Amino acid sequence: MNHRDVFLTEPLRVVDVKASNRACARVSCYVQDEEYAASFGKQWTKFQKTQLDSYNGTCISRNFLEKLLNQPLDWLRGKNVIEFGAGAGRFTEYLAQFANLVVAVDLSSAIFVNAALENENVIAVQADLLHMPQSHMKFDLVFCRGVLQHLPHPPTAIAALFDWVKPGGWVVFDVYARGRLGRLEAKHLWRPVIQLFFTFDSYSQLLDRYAEKILRLRWSLKPFFPGISKRLLDYFLPIWDYRGVLPLSSSQLVEWAKLDTLDAMFSKYDNPMKHQEVARVLAELKCSYSSDERNNFFRAQASSAGAQLGTQVHKYGNACCEHDGGQIEARRRGDARSIGEEEPQ
Repeated sequence: MNHRDVFLTEPLRVVDVKASNRACARVSCYVQDEEYAASFGKQWTKFQKTQLDSYNGTCISRNFLEKLLNQPLDWLRGKNVIEFGAGAGRFTEYLAQFANLVVAVDLSSAIFVNAALENENVIAVQADLLHMPQSHMKFDLVFCRGVLQHLPHPPTAIAALFDWVKPGGWVVFDVYARGRLGRLEAKHLWRPVIQLFFTFDSYSQLLDRYAEKILRLRWSLKPFFPGISKRLLDYFLPIWDYRGVLPLSSSQLVEWAKLDTLDAMFSKYDNPMKHQEVARVLAELKCSYSSDERNNFFRAQASSAGAQLGTQVHKYGNACCEHDGGQIEARRRGDARSIGEEEPQ
């Protein structure tokens, strides 16, 4: 399969990428460059295997994907899926294993190292969600994890997801939640300081040298900061810490720390949204949906009544979903979490 099975527009170029099970895989490129996603390309190229269950020997990504879908992965069988923000493929490798067809889309160069490129049922595309090529295909599932808050205007991007879903299909996505302290959160204060003195590459080198030492210092101090007071450590030792949160070895904890610290400090856009803000967008789009409020996960189903998607123009973009008044199915729990206790990025 190739891009012509999905898209009407020819790509600017097609890049051959070596894959283990095929002579080569092909990535169809519809953009001239990575634009604001360049740091993510560097990040996932360097840490391309870090979050792959097939590499780290865990089920972290599988469990996370099932939590997002609110379904076992067998639910994907026979479905055509488009994934926006596929990155290095931590979820793509599972989507490819279970779904009929997967179109993996990423704006950054991470798409060239996606772990699922070797699969015959994967079509890899470098493209911008907000400026996608024309297509003659709609999908059973539109999936987008860890992406929308890194776009210039997340509400517009949320609406754009619905242009790709078929009647009766599902749009599953998340948006990073806005912290209680807003722009006073540690990463927002540290980011301009770090970017003033470091480039992505130089800070990456710094983390290679000192991340383990910083983490071990953080671990030694944690017992003295009970409960939410652990958040104070974020302001003095701003490094992602998953110890006690994820089943990782010490060396894996260091790699995940470097990966997600770079992710946080060098993203060009960081536009988190409160659950209520996303709910208002979906209400404007007249969508029936369920959600996990704590994690800001959303699952919306397109109308199965034969409505033509993309025909109703809203202030956020084109979409058409069945309206149920924006009722929310959510698990309400506390969300006071430090950097070291956030969901994996």
